[in-house]
Amino acid sequence: MHSTTSKLRETLARAPRNSAYARHIQKCLQYVDFYGGSVPTAPKGKTERDLLEQEFEFLRDDSNDNGTGNNDTAKEIAKKYYENLFREFALIDLSRWREGQVALRWRTKQEVLQGLGQFTCASLTCPRHAAAPTEESIDEFRLDDTSTRDNNKSETGEGVGLETFEMNFGYMEKGVKKNALVKVCVCEKCAGKLRRVKEGRKDDDRRERRRSRDRRDSKDRRHRRHRDESEEHASRTRRRKDDEKERISDHGGVEDSGESSRRHKSRNRHHRSDRRSSRKDESERYHRSNHKRTSRSRSPSHGPT
Repeated sequence: MHSTTSKLRETLARAPRNSAYARHIQKCLQYVDFYGGSVPTAPKGKTERDLLEQEFEFLRDDSNDNGTGNNDTAKEIAKKYYENLFREFALIDLSRWREGQVALRWRTKQEVLQGLGQFTCASLTCPRHAAAPTEESIDEFRLDDTSTRDNNKSETGEGVGLETFEMNFGYMEKGVKKNALVKVCVCEKCAGKLRRVKEGRKDDDRRERRRSRDRRDSKDRRHRRHRDESEEHASRTRRRKDDEKERISDHGGVEDSGESSRRHKSRNRHHRSDRRSSRKDESERYHRSNHKRTSRSRSPSHGPT
């Protein structure tokens, strides 16, 4: 509500004073202040461009267009627009060529008459795209003479410093992957960009294969390292056992110092326990003897009667 009120106040401040529009905004502001909420906006209708963007296809299928009725206005508009396009050469957008992405569209009648994309560079962002065609290319270009256009070198741009590419254009349309074979005519600078886009895709494939190979090699190296460590540990254990056996044999069957020290400690523990038990027995005998002497001294003496 606060945002709606602020927008209405800004609109009222910009509106001409004492005009019908200003009085309308003032009434809307009073309505919002009194009742709260927001002013309902009328739903925006679809224009012909919206309908065209909804049903347009880069390459239309005639079988799908046969069943189109008069009630489907969007498909009729898209079909009519598609029939007015010239699909011999395409225009290309190289604004995102560094990301490996290009966009293509067909030429309109006005662009065909101007020779754009055929006698000029087909890149929409190139300065040579809107450049005027040469007089030779205009004289040689004849819409009514198809045989002359097929055998004409300047039509493909070879006579005016342009290069023609026949590329397989892959695109997503309505969630479906499609491919189309398209011809574009670009200048030398844009041709280098287009080549780098193609090479970039190949480099991406090579880079992905290299990554997978590196991951596989690193996994193999890790397994080999673990296997080598386990083998080395086992070999060290075997060598230690062999050294102990050799040391015992060198001493004539005498046990090594570690084993003898363990046995010596065990004997000392047994001796200490024997001494403690003997001391306990002596103390018990001493207490018993004292108890006997004390009991004899306290017994009553019986004299002769």
